[in-house]
Amino acid sequence: MLMDALGCEQCHHIFIVKPDGYTIEQCSAHYPHRTWYWTGRHWHPSRSRNRKLYWSLLLLSLCVGLIIVIWLVVL
Repeated sequence: MLMDALGCEQCHHIFIVKPDGYTIEQCSAHYPHRTWYWTGRHWHPSRSRNRKLYWSLLLLSLCVGLIIVIWLVVL
């Protein structure tokens, strides 16, 4: 399978260009794979979608826990 790939002259890692054209992913055996996106001036590390899901689930569980505590106090 052919894909666009870049090599870094400083760290000697290989990077794959994602289909959006603004994101690269480091090819390595380590998981999760590190990704960066181009802002037009700088490369910034991409935030993991799993991290967003983690914070959403944490907030949801705190809200449910608070509702249960308030419900138990009222009874």
